[in-house]
Amino acid sequence: MAVDLGAIKGSDKLISVYGAWPTFHDFEIVTVLLDRRGEDGPAMELVFHCWPVAGLDNQGIY
Repeated sequence: MAVDLGAIKGSDKLISVYGAWPTFHDFEIVTVLLDRRGEDGPAMELVFHCWPVAGLDNQGIY
């Protein structure tokens, strides 16, 4: 799925940490904050935990 990273404020910071846009496959969502009242329009804040994935083995298992 293509992601419009220009529409995501701070996406460059996430890419600088992970080296690319992550898939979020095994991320654990800890907190979600949705705010419709912001001056810049609606905003969403996420707090998540993630683990590095080395890749798939020859059976397609992480």
